[in-house]
Amino acid sequence: MRLHQIKVELVGVRPMVWRRLVLSPEITLGKLHRVLQAVMGWEDSHAHSFAQGGRTYSDPRLELNGNDINERRVSLGEILAEPGSRLIYEYDFGDDWKHELLCEGFVESDAEAPYAICADGARACPPEDCGGPIGYADLLQVLNNPKHKGYREMRDWLGTDFDPVAFDCGEVNKRLTQMFRRKR
Repeated sequence: MRLHQIKVELVGVRPMVWRRLVLSPEITLGKLHRVLQAVMGWEDSHAHSFAQGGRTYSDPRLELNGNDINERRVSLGEILAEPGSRLIYEYDFGDDWKHELLCEGFVESDAEAPYAICADGARACPPEDCGGPIGYADLLQVLNNPKHKGYREMRDWLGTDFDPVAFDCGEVNKRLTQMFRRKR
């Protein structure tokens, strides 16, 4: 089977938050949404859509736009058919988290469909509802200065476990394995 190697980059965030995925071309955009939630670390508590070439794809239950194409009827292989092709995934229209998906190429494998694995990545996903890329940049600035007047409030809100540098590919793949575990 020919699998897609996709690089996902969170647009407008520095230092860069990114993931490299290897995915079955049969995965629908609806399933890809769930994969992106798992690999990025989002909580799936906001609306989302995909966009490419003037077309928008979403879950029809969200009723975002009457012209949106049903994401459950379009596969990854149809959208990212060639190396260099790109797709935008937007999550949380208030915070405006945009993810650019770039098809880096293809990998031959004997894996069975459906298939998703995270091959690499860097940095933790920003916390939900932190204000998008600008709010996240402000949050990082506060977290880097324990003497900042807002430091304690931010730490209380985030908890002590949030580490913006942390990324654990093994944990991400455990989530993906659970997602794709076949029902008996």
